[in-house]
Amino acid sequence: MKFLNKYFPIFYISLLFLGYFYVRDIIGREELKVGVIDDQKESIEIKPIDVTLMVKTRSSSVEYLANMKNINTLDDLLEDLRDEVDFFFEKTEYTYGTEYDLVNHTKAQEGYAWKVYEDDEDITQNTSGRVLKDKAVYILSLEKVK
Repeated sequence: MKFLNKYFPIFYISLLFLGYFYVRDIIGREELKVGVIDDQKESIEIKPIDVTLMVKTRSSSVEYLANMKNINTLDDLLEDLRDEVDFFFEKTEYTYGTEYDLVNHTKAQEGYAWKVYEDDEDITQNTSGRVLKDKAVYILSLEKVK
C-alpha cells in the first residue's frame, strides 16, 4: 500500500502532463476537409401512371383504379386506396416479407392466405420495395395455402 501511495501522485501528474500536450496537439491540427461527393445516380423522370388493383375472394371480386406516380410502390397504392375509397387492409411485416392479415374486412381463415400478384408473378413477400408499372394490374387474392 505504501508503494501505491508513494508512486500514485507521480503517475497522476505525468498523466495530466501527457494529457495536456495530447489535447494541445489535437487542437492545433488542421481541420479535416469535407467535400460533397457528386451523386451520379440516374435521375428518374417522374410521370403519372394508371394502375388497377383487383381484390378477389372466393365469392366476390372488386376492382380499384388509381392514378399514381412511377416512383410509388405497391404499399403506397394500398395506402392511397385506404385514404381515398372504401378499401381496408391490415398487414404484418416480417424480416422475410409481408403478410396481409385482413383485406376489406375479410380475414384469411385457417389454411388460406392473401397473395399479391403482378402479371401472374407472386410478389407477396416484396410489396414494400416494388415500384408500380404503368397500366399494370395487381391482384390481391385470397387463396388456399399449399
